[in-house]
Amino acid sequence: MALQEIGCDKAVSVYVGDRYDAEIRPAHEVGLRTILLARSTNQNRDIKWADVMIHDITEVEAALESM
Repeated sequence: MALQEIGCDKAVSVYVGDRYDAEIRPAHEVGLRTILLARSTNQNRDIKWADVMIHDITEVEAALESM
């Protein structure tokens, strides 16, 4: 809904989040590409729902380039 409101296509959008249940999985389920900001090692299990996993917010740009 938010993407429609601002006129942005989800094909050119990426969701970045650090919470699996509330952010990454729902974004994946609606067809968005996702970047998981894994702040702890126990989040490694959640990579199946994320297109890319990073460990620091400064890695976002490199992650976007790899997508």
